[in-house]
Amino acid sequence: MNNREVVIEALLSALNREKEPTAKANIVGGLALIADPKTVTSFCDVVKISADKHTICNAIEALKSIRNKQAILGLITVFANSQEAIRLKAVESMIDIGPPAVDSLILALKDNSSPIRQNAAICLGEMGEERALEHLIPLLNDEEPNVRGAAAFALGAIEKQPDSDVNVSYS
Repeated sequence: MNNREVVIEALLSALNREKEPTAKANIVGGLALIADPKTVTSFCDVVKISADKHTICNAIEALKSIRNKQAILGLITVFANSQEAIRLKAVESMIDIGPPAVDSLILALKDNSSPIRQNAAICLGEMGEERALEHLIPLLNDEEPNVRGAAAFALGAIEKQPDSDVNVSYS
């Protein structure tokens, strides 16, 4: 094993053992700096089970920097997190990833979870992704008002006139 592999293995082992939130957040941060695709599963586990905002945010940063399909799917699961700041971080990260995330976001528009549908719509709107139009229009009839609102915002954002000086944000 080379040095990088040894370090990754040591950090993953420490992550699995660590219970203290600050230390765990720093371990995730160290792994995030390395951004090795082999660590995606560990980051996905962190965003699912951790209650610590700092730890989850570090895992989100790592998934954003790795940018592969598994990392993108891990970020989508964060859209259903109960903490708004964490959901926003995941949305911003997905927007930063851009085109590689579009197909997964379009699929997420059909998810059973309304926060996932809502945040996928917001991402696609912020990206100005025209391929999403036909998938967003049906969401105008979604059972959840937040999803309908996000779809309306996304459709407007995608079709916004380039010379428009209207500056609205999704609420």
